[in-house]
Amino acid sequence: MSNTIDILTVVDAVSLQEAVASGKLKKGTKTNPTSLGSYGTSDAYIYMITANNYVVNDQAKSELTIAANVGDTVRWMITCPGGGTGNNVILMDWNSSSASGIIDPISLDIDIDLYVGSATVAPNPVEFQNYCFAGMLTKKGNVQYYITFQLLDEHGADLGFYLWDPFINVAN
Repeated sequence: MSNTIDILTVVDAVSLQEAVASGKLKKGTKTNPTSLGSYGTSDAYIYMITANNYVVNDQAKSELTIAANVGDTVRWMITCPGGGTGNNVILMDWNSSSASGIIDPISLDIDIDLYVGSATVAPNPVEFQNYCFAGMLTKKGNVQYYITFQLLDEHGADLGFYLWDPFINVAN
């Protein structure tokens, strides 16, 4: 029986903005997102969680590794604390080009509005696609994939594009 494995990513938008303001990180662009690094570096900004029975290691860290089987579907969603009331994040891209056919992307084509605002800024809709990304696992192997997101402020202004690269182990 195949499963759907949902992975929620939480971005620490405040720490990310502080790193950009201090010069520790650059504000990436859509065509050249800033890498958040790996493990200890990206753990400062990214927390990935899923059901414990899929976790190989690093639950609630940026390099979450999950175990899955051929035929399973993995879906990725993203948020940040205070989403919709201060900062917001939008999934921009999901790439498994190094996956050698292990993941077959599933097109969800979901067009929705993200409402940004705060206690002092009235909600304002920002159109975007792909509330989540999904892929079906088609063969055994280990996969490192890439997720890119955009950070927005309470007015919907761009605060940069960022990426990192967690893992999937496909068993059988």
